[in-house]
Amino acid sequence: MDLPGNALFHPRSVAPGNAPAQATARTRPPLGQGLEFVWTDADFARVQTLIYRHAGISLQDGKNAMVYSRLSRRLRDTGHSSFHDYLGWLEAHDGPEWQEFVNALTTNLTAFFREQHHFDILAAHLRSAPSARWRVWCNAASTGEEAYSIAMTAFETLGPHAAFKLTASDIDSRVLATAAQGCIGSRASRA
Repeated sequence: MDLPGNALFHPRSVAPGNAPAQATARTRPPLGQGLEFVWTDADFARVQTLIYRHAGISLQDGKNAMVYSRLSRRLRDTGHSSFHDYLGWLEAHDGPEWQEFVNALTTNLTAFFREQHHFDILAAHLRSAPSARWRVWCNAASTGEEAYSIAMTAFETLGPHAAFKLTASDIDSRVLATAAQGCIGSRASRA
């Protein structure tokens, strides 16, 4: 991606060539009492491969219970009775369920000025070239708190008439739709 002028870029880290390892077909022990769906190591390995190929997300083995919980909702919503059937259906269709699959597997931790030292560093960069044309990409914007924090930092550092452009994006379409509304409201006070 080519960003003219001064640019700050912080991509999500994806380790190339770090595709998930194949797993055995052993059935997972129950996560608590009574699993609603059969969940095997092979199902988890398949999810790891699909989310990596489709979105570049590397799911670590320790995320097994989280993946089961989140994708169980997708099975219920789509009427599938097993992970094997759901994943096969997903692979055979190119449609909106892929985005739902991605949305289900992303984690959206957000807060205003989360990791304050990052904003101190941003302000120092901005002060180093106050008359430059700045373009900043917040690529994991979640519901908007980080993007708004970047904008506030730029406004306070450079003033209201600075040549500053902020682009915010997120792989999860639901949180991005929330961010686009621009209404943070009471959820920000929980941070």
